Amino acid sequence: MAILPQDRQRAIQLIRAANTILVITHQRPDGDALGSALGLSKVLTALGKKVTTYAGGHLPSQLSFLPGFNELPTELTLQRDLLIMLSESSAKVGNISLKRLRDQQLVLVVSAKEGAFSASDVRIDEGTLLYDLVISVDASSPEQLPILPTQWDNLRSEIPSIVIDHHTSTTIEAEVVLSDSTAAATAEILVSLTDGLSHGGPSQLSKDVATCYLTGILDDTKGFRNTNATSKVMTVAAQLVAAGADNQLITKKLFAEKSIATLRLWGRALAYAKLDATRRFAWTVLTEADYAAAGVSPTDGTEGLIDNLLKQIKEADYVALFIEREGEIYVSMRNEAQALAAKVAEAYGGGGHAVAAAFRVGGPLTEEKEAEIVSKITIQLDLLQKKAE
Repeated sequence: MAILPQDRQRAIQLIRAANTILVITHQRPDGDALGSALGLSKVLTALGKKVTTYAGGHLPSQLSFLPGFNELPTELTLQRDLLIMLSESSAKVGNISLKRLRDQQLVLVVSAKEGAFSASDVRIDEGTLLYDLVISVDASSPEQLPILPTQWDNLRSEIPSIVIDHHTSTTIEAEVVLSDSTAAATAEILVSLTDGLSHGGPSQLSKDVATCYLTGILDDTKGFRNTNATSKVMTVAAQLVAAGADNQLITKKLFAEKSIATLRLWGRALAYAKLDATRRFAWTVLTEADYAAAGVSPTDGTEGLIDNLLKQIKEADYVALFIEREGEIYVSMRNEAQALAAKVAEAYGGGGHAVAAAFRVGGPLTEEKEAEIVSKITIQLDLLQKKAE
């Protein structure tokens, strides 16, 4: 699905009209999610906007080289200010003091300089939102956002909203949705949007922005090794390199630089690998105990494992990685042939692409739970094979 010109123009209008913008991406962000969010935020800041960028509290240290990574907040408040309004029509304010009671109550004491105040002079209301525009990048469903789905709905009911995504299963509702499933990465879409925002002024494609966007493209194409590495996205990547993005640095950080603890974790994943030779399906599991034994944080260690290791199994056309984390099981899937990954992920409420998708289910990751998930995956495989015959 291509982006309509009128939708793109409407998004540019909303951005230009906004002053305070919230940019969010999906929880446990990958290179495209964080690169897109940080790159767009730098563009908006250069345009004079006040920007808050939020991806949740768990950020992969592998992406700490991205410009702006260290300034990301670990918490986001959408709480409004409480406004206490006092009419001076019958009295004039003298002194104001605050007293704290023992039962966790505060008392605001207002003394009149002239006249007398009554309860009818007081009105309590909620303040306005801190933001006048919210933008979601690289998230395909409300459940993936670092805020509750109800919070997203509340935001978009009060302020303009934009969704920018490239997944085939985008279900987040917004005033403007820029979704293009033919794009290799959300960052690819943002390069075009950035050009539009630069129209009539200096280019906003700075070295830092280009670095963020190229990280997104390289991560989602796995260094142009995936089938989504089209001639179009390679042309866009060349534009980013020309703008100052360091291709060698990004490639090293994404694909070639692993700590010894991470490699120990990968070794455990290989040791547990299983193969259904008939269906050409391979998978492995990592529990919280495996992370602890390898000395790796539960938020780190698996970036690239499925693409750079499991996909190298020559006997498998389909691979999956099961990760136990904070009481849930995160399942990532890859395939180069039939669109298995997206079908399985959608059945579990997840999403992604035809050949790369993810979902999560309740834990813990026991042998019985592993067998249950594998069974559902193989059922989908059998259905796909029957359709192909």
